Amino acid sequence: MITRKEISNLVSTLGLRDDVIEKDYVLGWLLWGIGSDPALSAYWAFKGGTSLKKCYLDTLRFSEDLDFTVIPPGPYKPEEIEPLFVHILERINDKSGINFFVKPPVFKFTSESQYTRGQIYYQGPRGDKRAASVKLDISGGEKIVRPTILRKIYHSYSDKLPKPATVRCYVLEEVFAEKLRAMGERGRPRDLYDIIFLFKHKELNIHPKLIRSILAKKCETKGVQIPTLKTVQDAPTKVELISEWKNMLGHQLRDLPPFEQFWEELPNLFNWLKEGVEPLQ
Repeated sequence: MITRKEISNLVSTLGLRDDVIEKDYVLGWLLWGIGSDPALSAYWAFKGGTSLKKCYLDTLRFSEDLDFTVIPPGPYKPEEIEPLFVHILERINDKSGINFFVKPPVFKFTSESQYTRGQIYYQGPRGDKRAASVKLDISGGEKIVRPTILRKIYHSYSDKLPKPATVRCYVLEEVFAEKLRAMGERGRPRDLYDIIFLFKHKELNIHPKLIRSILAKKCETKGVQIPTLKTVQDAPTKVELISEWKNMLGHQLRDLPPFEQFWEELPNLFNWLKEGVEPLQ
């Protein structure tokens, strides 16, 4: 396990809270445990904003939870997951020194959506006597459109993850498509931030036509409207977007750009999706 001093040095360098940095550190080890577990590695597909940060673009905002879609016949119900996580957390504790047994993990299942939410408790290098936690969202009913891929886990800390430090992930275009769908449905600050951040980083070689195709299939499966520039701009969620921009993102970035800087990029983003025009530098 890294030292408290390393966390403190990163606080000074990155300008973030120590608990945010510690959680990012713990997320890397949890991903290693899941990605190297024979019962989960082929079936759990990592997705969402944290997958972008930990497996695609290390410069993205820091994140706080782990989202997975389970490929059949992989395990996703609490009675299947709990015994597996006892072993996974023991292995991570043995390799890293992170204490995951300060409090037992909790898993709750929602049958209507075939969805399990987990809470993993830990004591990390900060040495805080109070247990911190990581949230796991595990979906057994989500449709994956494109074949998943193995990606390296970014872990920019002095202790290295044991090889192979990889985890199964959604392809980048599918993560992008899900973020667009989320922007149309719930319109949270992190959705706007992530889609514009990805759009501006053309070195990722993201294919807009593939995003459109995936987005259409995902919206059809969910029975929701495909988001457009107009529906996003006219959505009532804009008021909350503005009011919660700093509250929800301020602790995840050293210098949070103003809301308007991201909102004003939406026409360029949707034009790119439609025409395949490269974003302006």
